[in-house]
Amino acid sequence: MCGQCSPRAACVIYGQCSSRPACAICGQCSSRAACAMCGQCSPRAACVICGQCSPRPACAICGQCSPRAACAICGQCSSRAACAICGQCSSKPACAMCGQCSSRAACVICGQFSPRAACAIYGQCSSRAA
Repeated sequence: MCGQCSPRAACVIYGQCSSRPACAICGQCSSRAACAMCGQCSPRAACVICGQCSPRPACAICGQCSPRAACAICGQCSSRAACAICGQCSSKPACAMCGQCSSRAACVICGQFSPRAACAIYGQCSSRAA
């Protein structure tokens, strides 16, 4: 096969006379070391997004390579924290009136953002003077 005088068994993979054992990872006869990142024997280039060797597609929402589930509140990826005020996602701006989150409605009586209880005497909201 190879012109050498030592009769070697043909490789079951390539049919060549090289007596290298098949790689336990990929089944090929080339004895490459396993990649430290993915465990595969053919070292792949690291992903520019996550640093892992198996390039994953970037998430269309957050730009990260591991697609995260969309937030049930705002539709954005779940990497955003919930607002400490209303429990809604932090993608909502604070209200210009009170600085609170915009998920609260303005009071129908006085127009203020934080609904106040109606005055028991006049029926007006408690922000007005007696």
